[in-house]
Amino acid sequence: MTGSGYHDHNWGNCPMSVLVDDWHWARGEAAGHTAVAASVRFKNGLTLNNVYVAHPDKGVLVAEAVQNIEFLEGGKMEQPDTGKTITSDALYFVNGENDGYVRFKGKKAIA
Repeated sequence: MTGSGYHDHNWGNCPMSVLVDDWHWARGEAAGHTAVAASVRFKNGLTLNNVYVAHPDKGVLVAEAVQNIEFLEGGKMEQPDTGKTITSDALYFVNGENDGYVRFKGKKAIA
């Protein structure tokens, strides 16, 4: 059986707010491609970025991390339920074997 799914996990025994300032995580599908990207900003100043793009017939097209990814965010807005600022436009530039970018843009947060 094939389909789409989601998995998330906190691997530690420490609250994430102690280690992480903020993070952006996105998964999307377009034209048969699936993209997953993340940017995690740690309190010690370290930022980890990654991008993965695959297609069922073409295989893995992009699998880049950290030094080959630049993350930009824009279009900030307040999330109505929490009052926290969220980004409605996230852009991941890939500077690796498959140069390009992945962009997630939206105006509605889904709970």
